[in-house]
Amino acid sequence: MLEMLLMQYEDTFGEPFPLKKYEGHQEIELINLLFHCCNYGIPCSEVNEKELPNMFPDAPHRA
Repeated sequence: MLEMLLMQYEDTFGEPFPLKKYEGHQEIELINLLFHCCNYGIPCSEVNEKELPNMFPDAPHRA
């Protein structure tokens, strides 16, 4: 899913998602951020990721 969202982000915004900026984040956090950006047309630079609702609460992740 992550790879698909990364491609969708680049198609939507005309530039690749800045993965380096998000090193150390869990994959589910990136998926949630990318999903939000692509669905609402908001680039990641304009999103306060701390205020994002978890769009995938049942997804497996490390605590």
